[in-house]
Amino acid sequence: MNSTTPDTRRQPDLVNEREVAAFLCRYPDFFERHPEILTELSIPHPDSGQAVSLLERQLTALRAQLSAERQHRTQLMARAEQNERLQERLKNLFLVLSEAACPDELLSQVPTILVEEFSLVCVSLRILKTQVLDLDFAEIVLPNDVMAVILGRLETDGGFCDDRLPSEAKDFLFGKQASVVRSVAIVGILNQGGVLALGAREADRYRPGTDTVFLEFVGSLVSATWRRVMSSFQGVK
Repeated sequence: MNSTTPDTRRQPDLVNEREVAAFLCRYPDFFERHPEILTELSIPHPDSGQAVSLLERQLTALRAQLSAERQHRTQLMARAEQNERLQERLKNLFLVLSEAACPDELLSQVPTILVEEFSLVCVSLRILKTQVLDLDFAEIVLPNDVMAVILGRLETDGGFCDDRLPSEAKDFLFGKQASVVRSVAIVGILNQGGVLALGAREADRYRPGTDTVFLEFVGSLVSATWRRVMSSFQGVK
């Protein structure tokens, strides 16, 4: 004969718990009509585990809910402010691109506006000579090993971020400012006939895996503007 006393307690059925919870939500005055049930309830404090009154437990739950809602509202407000700043930056970039009338203006103004609007240490444009045979600017470069490696990485990704870019690549992209660049974001332009490179002073600004969708959009704007400018420039010649 088994001398063990059967445990009458059992795990509550999840469906039944949901039904009870739904019932209490529909009838919030249930305990007012059945106060005797309150004496049978065990309501532990969420931190100490000691039994507390139903009212105290409700206050604790309400405080936690209020704190979560405040935190969520703060996050939404911060996101809204970020989006507003981003829209303002895009508007300023649009204005600069729309006013560029010749290649040298575009090559000089794009880095300037991006550095100012996005708090960067430097921005670089590098375009392969094969794209524009008749232009002679520092940003127009002959095919080389460094450019080939960068474009090779862009073949698998529309853009990439790196906080350990080799020094020869940083020197090629940023020249004298390369020493203060600790992380970079690079996107292709002109159907991978060139690159737009953003250099940041902060090592954690552009870590590998950082999303580059927005930067790819900026790159597409620069590409479209370059084509417009070149079309007008060559038409004048």
